[in-house]
Amino acid sequence: VKKPARLGEPVLEVEDLSVLDDKGLLAVRGVSFNVRRGEILGIAGVAGNGQRELVEAIIGLRKPRSGRIRIDGHDVTGKAPADVLKLGVAYIPEDRARYGIVPDLSVAENLILKLYKVPPFKRGFFLDEEYILSWSRKVVSDFGIVTPNVRAPAGSLSGGNIQRLILARELSTRPKLIVASHPTFGLDVAATEQIRSLLIEQRERGAGVL
Repeated sequence: VKKPARLGEPVLEVEDLSVLDDKGLLAVRGVSFNVRRGEILGIAGVAGNGQRELVEAIIGLRKPRSGRIRIDGHDVTGKAPADVLKLGVAYIPEDRARYGIVPDLSVAENLILKLYKVPPFKRGFFLDEEYILSWSRKVVSDFGIVTPNVRAPAGSLSGGNIQRLILARELSTRPKLIVASHPTFGLDVAATEQIRSLLIEQRERGAGVL
């Protein structure tokens, strides 16, 4: 049973935001909203109505035409993705195979893309391969990722398991804000239910979810 939401302070503030699409046309026109800690905010609409442009502006992949974006009180309008993500933002992209993973890298390598620079994944100047493999096996088990082993190429996984891998990697950093673009698109019922449950768990932990 879903617990009642316990709302905290705004973690994402979007103010009078306008964003152009790839053709230079206005895709997002003067949009304002907040996402608070402990809240899931869903944006509904048909494909092509500006959702992708909105998400890309928030993440830093597209510069807004006008307006303001704040994450955890920090103005990130027009900032690079690296500057946005380091504020505690997790990003689940719409095109999971193209933007969510590095297909030729192993499952384990994809799982540590946000963590490989810090201990215990790194020891001195080198990666701690034994720890990485052990940690990855536990994550694969915890998230129900179906793979022959953690050394298998991530691109060999099914769509549902690629999405589980992305969520496992993104949620491992205990983010303040999760921006999920069509997180259950094309998945079967079991995978869809698991993804929904994971996002609700993050909400109950106190993260904001868009």
